[in-house]
Amino acid sequence: MRSPPHLRTAAGIAAFAGLHALALPPFGLWPLAFVSLVPLLFALQGRRPVARALIGGIAGVGVAGATVVAPLVAALTAYFDFAFATALAVALTIAVLFGGLGFALFALLAGEAGRDGLGGAPRVGLAMATSELFRSTLLGGLPWLLLGHAMAPVPELAQLARWGGVGLLSAALAASNAALFRLALPTRRPSDAIFAGGLLLLFTGAALGLPASGGVRGAGPGPAAEGALRVALVQPAVPQTWRADPARAEAIRARLASLSEAALPASIVAWPENALTVLMPANADLVARTVAAWPAETTLVLGAPRYDEARPERRYNSAFRARRDGALEVVRDKAHLVPFTESTPLGITIAGSARLSAGPRPGAFEVDGERLGVLICYEMLFRGLVADAVEDGAGVLFNLSNDGYFGSSAGAEQHLAAVVLAAVETGRPVLRATLDGSTVAIDEAGRVVARLEPGRADVLRVDVRPASAETAALRVAPGFQAAALACALLFLRREMRTTRSRPSADRDALDG
Repeated sequence: MRSPPHLRTAAGIAAFAGLHALALPPFGLWPLAFVSLVPLLFALQGRRPVARALIGGIAGVGVAGATVVAPLVAALTAYFDFAFATALAVALTIAVLFGGLGFALFALLAGEAGRDGLGGAPRVGLAMATSELFRSTLLGGLPWLLLGHAMAPVPELAQLARWGGVGLLSAALAASNAALFRLALPTRRPSDAIFAGGLLLLFTGAALGLPASGGVRGAGPGPAAEGALRVALVQPAVPQTWRADPARAEAIRARLASLSEAALPASIVAWPENALTVLMPANADLVARTVAAWPAETTLVLGAPRYDEARPERRYNSAFRARRDGALEVVRDKAHLVPFTESTPLGITIAGSARLSAGPRPGAFEVDGERLGVLICYEMLFRGLVADAVEDGAGVLFNLSNDGYFGSSAGAEQHLAAVVLAAVETGRPVLRATLDGSTVAIDEAGRVVARLEPGRADVLRVDVRPASAETAALRVAPGFQAAALACALLFLRREMRTTRSRPSADRDALDG
């Protein structure tokens, strides 16, 4: 006896939510990314577009509930001091917006992969690329936990992002799910096996481009290798309670200074985002006292808040560099501000929001004849900003961040997965200094070469060779996303024209 359709649909949603969550960080069971969509595709068969969107939305909320609610609750309680119930309500709202709406759009555009002929599997891939583009732009954008991010632990399979960005990687993974789904149907065709084989060749071809070794190495006791920069990434592991207390500024500086001095000599010492929490330039003496005894060839790169001396009401989340004379130079101001914590979208103000001004898009700056780029916190998730730095000549990308608000939740690992894919997409080493957790060195192929444990005050010393090779993704990714959107909408338009003429019995033929 066959189970009722609504029970089969519920089972498909639950199976998808569980498998998809396990494929993503922090669980990292990446092989599941090739099959996690299959239960959802079964649940979508025989459904009209509106019903598909509803099913996809419920499924997306399930995935978001399993992956991002706990990190959001941890961050909201730490940053805003929200009560648990308030933080949970806000986190669930975000889960509905970014998980529910994103997967509702995916399910709407994906159609019925078992009925769409040879175009069924490609349509699913295009639907995934389009839905992720939507998620990356909604309310300022949150390109978090994209399907392609599941490949962060396996650089070989992540190399497709080097050809066409994370969007192409996500599309290929979704199309692979649809190909397997079609092969499981009694109506499968030889062309389905051919398409699945083509996807296998696509991933294999990209993997063959993985270089045997990268431009990042753990630093030994001697000088840096010729052509490499010696870099020290400082993780102070400062308690969040210290950061809210201006009286602790000197204690924070002393910890940063002690860790840094133990790591010298180095060409660059990098401190995290808002390593010093007091405003610059009024408190620039904290930096000057730190670097006064350093070797002249050492440059300090650090994050700190600043105000505009001409217009003191304007404040920024900034990155600076300083040499031994203590003079601070603004490298850049954060351009993509975090909604509600650093900016007030839609005029909504939350107590505790920094209410910062956005800076210009990033470029590159020079140290020892090498051009470097700095991205602040989750700016690394936005390919347009990263591409700006690379196109200005940056051969190494520094990511100054603060993941301490996530506490022991999965947020830091989820953020790191996106940063790894950014390294692959741009073909640039990424050196990441954080206040507490996920301080890492990633080579240009997306391999995590070295990292520090969370909760440990320490320094990561590496030698890095700046990269110069151009990746296709910088040129192809924007065009691919636009083409995916156009094709997905054309598929949906064609379906809408034929849905009304389809007999009810035919619509339900594949439901079981």
